[in-house]
Amino acid sequence: MLLVSSPIRRQYQLFIERPPEAVFAFVADLSNYARICPEDQKEEATGLAQGVGALVLFRGGPWGDITATVSEHDEPRLLSFQQVEGPFVSWTHRYKFSVYPNGTLLNEQFEYTLKGLAIAKEKLPSTAKLWDDWVRHRQSETKRILERIGRIKGPGV
Repeated sequence: MLLVSSPIRRQYQLFIERPPEAVFAFVADLSNYARICPEDQKEEATGLAQGVGALVLFRGGPWGDITATVSEHDEPRLLSFQQVEGPFVSWTHRYKFSVYPNGTLLNEQFEYTLKGLAIAKEKLPSTAKLWDDWVRHRQSETKRILERIGRIKGPGV
């Protein structure tokens, strides 16, 4: 019998001084994924994040390998991935890109269900901290790279 936790939702926001089109393009370009991950949790993403149903493989990192499909693709407003195979019972990663004065408000939401309820309950605080640290690092790097590009090429590029 497989024990599972209740779905867990984690949400993060970040302001980036770049237009939504630029932020969406950066996030959707999976070659950027390894650039923004923590050094000790290197990951890579392969596939194409273009179009609903596209297959993407996230390899490495704190969670292990996740095979996902693009479940929502509405450029430049929404992009989401949903696990097909991986370490979670279910896992969805959604990006929402909102026009904001002088830039973009990037909302990231993760919803996941852990396997093994008894183990999961013991590890929830450390899992939450790991998740928060991982996302904050990725967001910080995304902001740093995109805003540097904006200063070099101009805000609309």
